[in-house]
Amino acid sequence: MKRIGFFFAIMFVLSAAVYAQSLTIQLTGDETGWLYYDDGVSTQCWFQSTTPLKTRGTYTAEVSRMASGIPGIIIYGGPNNLSSGRGIFIHGGTSAANSKGCIVIPAYEMRTLYNKLESKYGLNGRFTISVQ
Repeated sequence: MKRIGFFFAIMFVLSAAVYAQSLTIQLTGDETGWLYYDDGVSTQCWFQSTTPLKTRGTYTAEVSRMASGIPGIIIYGGPNNLSSGRGIFIHGGTSAANSKGCIVIPAYEMRTLYNKLESKYGLNGRFTISVQ
């Protein structure tokens, strides 16, 4: 009987580890990178060379909407201690010129990412993002 309980405990831990998902931005240049979300999003991203998020580390992210109502992900905290009021958005766009200080990814990828994150965390739900 103890072996069965031990087996279920191991299965629970393994299933939690498999289900754990992460959002990562891999910097590849002064204005480019790749955004990865374990739940099916892998896309190029763009930003301006002055974007403070270029400091590698772990940040707080939140499912949000921009002032215009456009769905986005706000990023703050981290090694350079960005305030939530001065955070950086991830939203739809196609180049660094579209970013206006934010991080942009193709619009269809943004819809997919936003829907997955909102479904998991809810509007204003917080999670972590890694910039590497």
